[in-house]
Amino acid sequence: MNDALRTLHAALENLLAEWKSEGTLSTYIVNLTSQREHTSVLFKGLRHTKAPEQGSTRTEITAYLETPSGRCVEAMMITGSFSLARERLREALTVAAPLSHKPSVKKHARYPAVPLASEELLAVFARGEAAATAARLAQQTDAFAAGVSHERLMSREVHATLSHSERRYFDSTGNTASEEAASVSLQCTFWLTDTSEDASDAVGTLPDEAFVKHLVNEAARNLAQTEVRKLVPREGSLVALTPKAFLSLLEDLVFPNLQARTILRKTGAFEVAHIGTRVLERLTLRDDPHKPYSPFSGCYDTEGTPTAPVTVVENGTLAHPLFTASLLAELEADHAQFAGRFSLTGHASGLDSASHTNCEVSLENVETTTLEATIASAPQVVVVSNLTGMSADPLTGQFALDADGAKVFENGVLAYSTSLTLRGNIMEVLRDERALALPRERAFNRWAPGVVTGTLSCVAKELVED
Repeated sequence: MNDALRTLHAALENLLAEWKSEGTLSTYIVNLTSQREHTSVLFKGLRHTKAPEQGSTRTEITAYLETPSGRCVEAMMITGSFSLARERLREALTVAAPLSHKPSVKKHARYPAVPLASEELLAVFARGEAAATAARLAQQTDAFAAGVSHERLMSREVHATLSHSERRYFDSTGNTASEEAASVSLQCTFWLTDTSEDASDAVGTLPDEAFVKHLVNEAARNLAQTEVRKLVPREGSLVALTPKAFLSLLEDLVFPNLQARTILRKTGAFEVAHIGTRVLERLTLRDDPHKPYSPFSGCYDTEGTPTAPVTVVENGTLAHPLFTASLLAELEADHAQFAGRFSLTGHASGLDSASHTNCEVSLENVETTTLEATIASAPQVVVVSNLTGMSADPLTGQFALDADGAKVFENGVLAYSTSLTLRGNIMEVLRDERALALPRERAFNRWAPGVVTGTLSCVAKELVED
């Protein structure tokens, strides 16, 4: 860990211990993060004067403070200065207020050991080569992107960012934890006359040539040189949602209903009474913060709770929402039947919010196929990769979203590309007994299969002639 962060940690720990001993505080929870980033951006192979190679350092402090009288406050500041942090914490205490349900801290015996970045990537920062490596990766990505052509392609843009972060945690019970992480983020964008196509990814290892080439291919997957025309639906047509498109629907229509705050407030499709019951068909959702070399993994959360894998939904049954300490206290206070049933799994991202780390989605008892087999078996298959728009209702599962660059296969061959509006209900997709699952793929910190279904409707859009 760097000396500046270690020194800041020690100074703040001494300060808050002193405030506690003199009766100013009863409880405190403190997170410190220092992050260094190096970014390289290329526009059509050139470095623009408005986007040179950049390096930035950021130190963030987040503190939860509670007084002996039960008044609480959360303060966040971006500074590496102890004197400034001390003044901000004093100011924060002047606006502290009572909370109905407060975070609880307890002494933890140990924290898991999770390799968050490869030794090779960490060594790049140790040698001071992060900026040069970002520039090399940007140039490598652009070299592959330069080989992509399309009649409507205007320009291309690539970003490469190397990030190194150091986190430290301490609280009033004596818990202390730290972790070091690093990641590489790559993005490739193709700008067309009427739209854009892009792909991005982030990993905790140094990308090899195959990784970079795959990223560029993903960005260009919708640029196939095919005729673009209005969709003409055929009887027996199927929709094939790629893993990316299926994840997009889950994130818009399912994930919001699984948040503990939403469940407690009854503002989503599910409520407390639904915990332990089947709310979805065949869907299993597991979260694993211990995946090695993932930028989304972690050893502890913002409340200092050790992380642990958890199954949120199992074969459609709402099994274990992600809780913070205050949300779990609220559940147990208002619903005695759940006392002691759930535990904290280290997914808190704030006092009142919990978030996924590495999320694995699977469909139980659903036959698996391939896209090639699907295309060969139906008179028409519409392959949807990208969904955009705002017409999605998590309460009902109903949606109507635009799908640009959809590929239409007829009689086993690619016939044309089109733009359409995809309409349907995610609950009906999950209930579809004739649905098939496509092989699972990763998108950032999500793993999910694709889905082939006949329950969705494709509405043709009028296309503007060039």
